[in-house]
Amino acid sequence: MIADYEGILAELGSYNKSLLERPRLTVISKVDVLVEKDEDRNDSEALLGFHAYLKLRNEPYLEISSAFRVGIEKLLHTLLHMLEQNKSNDST
Repeated sequence: MIADYEGILAELGSYNKSLLERPRLTVISKVDVLVEKDEDRNDSEALLGFHAYLKLRNEPYLEISSAFRVGIEKLLHTLLHMLEQNKSNDST
C-alpha cells in the first residue's frame, strides 16, 4: 500500500508539483475486503502499516466501504468542509 501511495504522489508531482502542496485527503476504500481474515492475505497488516505511515506524515485519511455504505457520510462531510475551508482561504 505504501509503495502504491508513494507512486501516486510521484505521478502527481511529475504532472504538476503544485498538486502536492494542495490540501489532500487519502481515502482507503474496500476496507470490508481488507479486514477479512484470510490465511492467504496480509491485507490487515498492510492496512495497519499504512495507517501508521499516514499518521507519521500527519496526512488525513478516512476508510470507506461502498458496498456496506460505511464511512460515506463522513467522507462527504469531510470533503464539504475541506472545500469550504479552501474557498474561504482563496477569498482572503
